[in-house]
Amino acid sequence: MSSATTSLGGTVTTYMIPSSTLPMLLPLTEIGVPQPIVDNLNSVLQPIVNDGYSSLTPNAGPYFSHGSVVGLPTAADVVGSVARGLFGFAPNLFG
Repeated sequence: MSSATTSLGGTVTTYMIPSSTLPMLLPLTEIGVPQPIVDNLNSVLQPIVNDGYSSLTPNAGPYFSHGSVVGLPTAADVVGSVARGLFGFAPNLFG
């Protein structure tokens, strides 16, 4: 759990529920997709999804200020997220 105070004095509280597999991949498991495939997808997608949250540093993520979004990731940030995911994925594909 983390909390941050907004510039207007409000409090934003984030609750992180740890999970080894992204919840969005659970339907694949339910319909019988082999676990190694789900695990490989998870290793690619989890860094990308995690970068979209600011649970550990609540003031570091994108936010609205006077009607504009501030702090959106750059193309380099997205490429870095994909690279972090593929680094864990590639050995499972080729090794």
